[in-house]
Amino acid sequence: MYFKTILLVLSSLKLAAADCNHNNCLRAVIASAVPTRHGAADCSSYLAVTVTPAASTVTTTTTVTATTVVANKRRNLKLRGNLPLNARQATVTASSMPAYASACTNKASYSSACSCIGVTAMTITAAAPTTTVTQTATATVNILQNPSIQFHDFKDEFCGSGIDSFTLSAGHCFTLPLFPIPDFSNSWSNFDPGLCGVPASQCTVGFYTNDYCFDFDRSFPVTSNVCVDASYYFSARLNCGPCV
Repeated sequence: MYFKTILLVLSSLKLAAADCNHNNCLRAVIASAVPTRHGAADCSSYLAVTVTPAASTVTTTTTVTATTVVANKRRNLKLRGNLPLNARQATVTASSMPAYASACTNKASYSSACSCIGVTAMTITAAAPTTTVTQTATATVNILQNPSIQFHDFKDEFCGSGIDSFTLSAGHCFTLPLFPIPDFSNSWSNFDPGLCGVPASQCTVGFYTNDYCFDFDRSFPVTSNVCVDASYYFSARLNCGPCV
C-alpha cells in the first residue's frame, strides 16, 4: 500500500509544470491523492464559477372591464398591475478552501497549486430560470348619462311633428310633449304603455311616478322598451331637448 501511494505521488508530480514551486501548499494538494482526500476534485469544485443567467419573464395579463355612468361624455382607461422586477445574472463561487490545504496562504496560492496538477478555473453556465408575472388590468369606461333625446326610434318623426304613438327603446331619454291642455291632472292618463310588454296597470292616475309611465313636464332615461300612446291628443308635439 505504501509503495502504491508513492507511485501516486510521483505521478502527480509529473503533472506539475517545470516552474511550479513545490512548497507546502502544493505538497498538501498532491498528498490529497491518498484515499481520504480528493485533491483534483476539490480543486475543480473550488475553481469552478457557476453563472445563472437572468430569468426570462413571461407576462400574463387579465383584463377586467368596469363601466361607470358619469354626467358628461368621457372615456378613461386605467392600467393597474405589479411592475416586473429587473432580472439580474447571478454568479456563485466556492466559499472556502479544503481544510487539508491550510498551508496555502490565500486563494492565489491554492489556485497555483491546483494548476500544477492540471486543474484550472472554469465557468459553468446554468439553465436560465423562467419567471411568470401575472398582471391584472382594470379598464374603466365612463359612458354618457342621459344622452340627448333620440327620435330616430319614433317612426321617422321629427321634432315638432304630429304623432299618435311611438316606440321608445331602453337607454334613450324621453321628454314629455308640451302643448296647452286644460286639465293637466287628468290629461296624461292616455300616455300609457302600449304593446311593448308593460301593462297599463303599472301606471297611476294623474301624475305618474313609475318610470315606465310619464310625469308631466319632466325628462328621464328609459330602462326598457316601451310604447307610448298619444292617440287621445291629435297632433301631439314632440319636445326635443336633453334630459335635465
